[in-house]
Amino acid sequence: MSKIKRRHFLQLAGSTLATLGWSQGNLWSTSESYGKILAQNTSRKLALLIGINQYDRNFSGWIPLKGCVTDIQLQRQLLINCFGFQESDILTISDRVATRHNILRAFEEHLIKQAKPGDVVVFHYSGHGSRVKDKSSKDGFNGTIVPIDSPNNEEDQVKDIMGHTLFLLTSALKTENVTIVLDCCYSGATTRGNLRIRSRSSNENIQVIAAETEYQEQWLSRLNLSPQEFIKRRQKGIAKGVAITSAQKNQLAADVSFDGFAAGAFTYAMTQYLWQQTKNPLLDTTIAHTENSIALIAPSSLQKPSYEVSPNANYPPESVYFLNKPTPPAEAVITRINKDSVQLWLGGIDAQSVTAFNRGSTLSVIDPQENQLATVELDAREGLIGYGKLVTEKQGLSRGSLLQEKIRSIQSDLKLKIAIDDSARNRQGEIQQAFAAFKRIEILPLQQGEIDYIFGRTAPEMFPSTTATTPPINSWGLFYPDLTFLPGSFYSSDENIIAAVERLQNKLQSLLAIKLIRLTLNPHSSSLKVSATISNSSAPQKILGEAVTSRSNLNYTPKYRSASSSGIEPIPVGTSLQFAIANQEDRPIYVNILAIDAEANITVIFPNHWTNLTQQILIPPKTTLKIPDYYTSGFELQSAEPLGMTEILIVSSTNPLKRSLLKLEQLARQNQISRGAITLSQPWEVIEDLITDLDSNTRNTEVNSRKKTNYFIDTTQLAILSIPFEAVL
Repeated sequence: MSKIKRRHFLQLAGSTLATLGWSQGNLWSTSESYGKILAQNTSRKLALLIGINQYDRNFSGWIPLKGCVTDIQLQRQLLINCFGFQESDILTISDRVATRHNILRAFEEHLIKQAKPGDVVVFHYSGHGSRVKDKSSKDGFNGTIVPIDSPNNEEDQVKDIMGHTLFLLTSALKTENVTIVLDCCYSGATTRGNLRIRSRSSNENIQVIAAETEYQEQWLSRLNLSPQEFIKRRQKGIAKGVAITSAQKNQLAADVSFDGFAAGAFTYAMTQYLWQQTKNPLLDTTIAHTENSIALIAPSSLQKPSYEVSPNANYPPESVYFLNKPTPPAEAVITRINKDSVQLWLGGIDAQSVTAFNRGSTLSVIDPQENQLATVELDAREGLIGYGKLVTEKQGLSRGSLLQEKIRSIQSDLKLKIAIDDSARNRQGEIQQAFAAFKRIEILPLQQGEIDYIFGRTAPEMFPSTTATTPPINSWGLFYPDLTFLPGSFYSSDENIIAAVERLQNKLQSLLAIKLIRLTLNPHSSSLKVSATISNSSAPQKILGEAVTSRSNLNYTPKYRSASSSGIEPIPVGTSLQFAIANQEDRPIYVNILAIDAEANITVIFPNHWTNLTQQILIPPKTTLKIPDYYTSGFELQSAEPLGMTEILIVSSTNPLKRSLLKLEQLARQNQISRGAITLSQPWEVIEDLITDLDSNTRNTEVNSRKKTNYFIDTTQLAILSIPFEAVL
């Protein structure tokens, strides 16, 4: 992913910063023209991390959250293990302790009184956001963060902490190297499908208690600011440093359930990306990658993070947290050692891959130069905490040692997790009976943990405006966890539940196959020297998307610059496409290319010449394969309907993929296809054969015996990359 273009970044207007009473008027976007900014030589790095889950619905009137305490654990482990913060310099406040008084006191005592010029300060808040009346703001409101003891009462007065107050507290810091991170929103929602929304429902009469305005007046006096000067300053922009927000104004910040834990979509995506970077993770690139990751976690793109830089800054910050990252990329860190047993924090694992880190997964302990010191095999995982044992001789291991993944463990009885929409709860028995024939489907309640899809019925209020792709009202089908409808899964309003489930049989098989293959994605952790691009075959110089392995040390210059606000290229239907796969290894690699369209159809793009397959899928060393090749292929590839997101998966392996090739040959013969792409009518069988190939290759190279109940994937021997684009008219 390239840096955000300035014109793109300036389009991020109206973010939550404005809701907090901070201006969007002075947005800076770093670009290649700025000189390299060296890491600040700081005497100290301080952080205050606030996370609140346990809101009391009876006391406050808003729902409890699930992922906010995980958020501050994610930030804490990142700051300590990747950015060199001392544990004693990080203060965390959560749940019942996170009262208004304690938050304000902690900001004063831990940050303001200790920070000196040149120090680095991080303030992170995860919890509910809201807004209150404010006469000095243009729209009459100011955004707030909501302490645990802020109730709704008869007078509509709350103990919220206003954006104005955060501005004043930040102004009091003696350093300019300040990062404010806010994972909350202000749009007044509760839940959306399986997501919880980090905003309380509010009305236009809510006001803060008198103590809040009195507190602001005290700080105005301490800072020697008149009310007029204060208003003038906050309208120009934020007080100091950088403010990073998880969503734009009127967007929803999602609290998401993953496999065994919950977290903020934004915080998890951003911290996971930073674990994977080396030396100097750029701020604008980090935000762009985080946005794309959120789009995968919540496909409707409910939220687009952004940042704002103080207008008083001497330069826009190039590096996240005003720091370079001194550590190599990693998936995990050792947090405890007891003889040959270790406890791990798995904060660097991608959201889509967590389920693949089960009993039997192995990770390599590395030194700062990424040399392998030892190997750890997982015995169990509880959320993001792993428990394992050393399977090689212990060499220089200690608490804080970093680990990189080596082998993933995927359950061979993987199931698709489907929840029943609240509107259909009175028909739960009928729905469960309809799904009973599908052994690989697990029916779960909403809001109780991770799910893949929701089975439910469309309602008029879901579609304020309709398009050609809007499903019929009162029809049964599948939704994503955020209640975005899955295209092609709805039929007619007079279809009954049994008929709908039977009709969805092939779709469900395809969705399960997609879940399985996505568990192997490893663009960040693979060290194979492989890159891939998509271009318009009639204008090959125009790159429409690209992917490269992060740890390959390729001297690779990004060619792709998306003008799209999402960072994902819109490609008109009918555009001729060409893929280029570059193998920079000193050995050949075997390649398959799959396309997953918006309706969950899986198409094999490569191989596509159904004779002499073994030679065709082999890319020699130091060679770039173009698909299709204008001179030899005899066919072309075009973007096609259905409209919406299409994901291209490039599977590269150092070992042959014999079983899946035989299956594809068989399908080609059955369909009398000699050349061209094949859309899979039985996708589960093909993808399962592909995973079996990868498992067999792993077992052939591993000396220890492994249970047959799981697939074991050696991610050091393959690179599975993803390039998304949007098919449009």
